Amino acid sequence: MWVTITNRPEIMSQSMDQLLQSFRPIFICQSKDMKVLSEDANEALFEESDAVCYGRTYRYTIARVVRGKSNVSIFVYRADVHVLPGDRRDWVLKTLSAAPLDKAPLPTQAVAQNNSAPSAAASP
Repeated sequence: MWVTITNRPEIMSQSMDQLLQSFRPIFICQSKDMKVLSEDANEALFEESDAVCYGRTYRYTIARVVRGKSNVSIFVYRADVHVLPGDRRDWVLKTLSAAPLDKAPLPTQAVAQNNSAPSAAASP
């Protein structure tokens, strides 16, 4: 498992689809199967199963990419197996999903927060 954090402007400005392509593992494999498990404007959780890579029969990856207010983070779990046992996969998904990362608010959340704040003009 590893973590990568970057705050380069050219990465920060990418869409979530572009970030997935930038951070997904690059292996030369005979087959690749990537599934996005959840995605919004600032976060994506995906899993990828690769077969026959660099002398390994299988590579299995689960990763979470998060765009924060000042950085982009990726948490990755990799195993040289075809399929993770169900309890292990559940543990990895829960661990990655629960990791406290600096996540930027979605545009609608930011607007809602600004609209709910009392204005100085409304004060008695």
